[in-house]
Amino acid sequence: MMMADLPYRPCAGVILMNRDGRVFVGQRIDSTLEAWQLPQGGIDPGEDADTAALR
Repeated sequence: MMMADLPYRPCAGVILMNRDGRVFVGQRIDSTLEAWQLPQGGIDPGEDADTAALR
């Protein structure tokens, strides 16, 4: 299945940076590739993007 075949789900993400300017990224465990991403997740029905990002 191609990514374009998957259903779209609105999502929200954040950039977490410490005082030294270092950015937090998480390593994906659902991939055989060495893949990293910023924290993010889906927006639930009736939820706004800011609330979803904080969750």
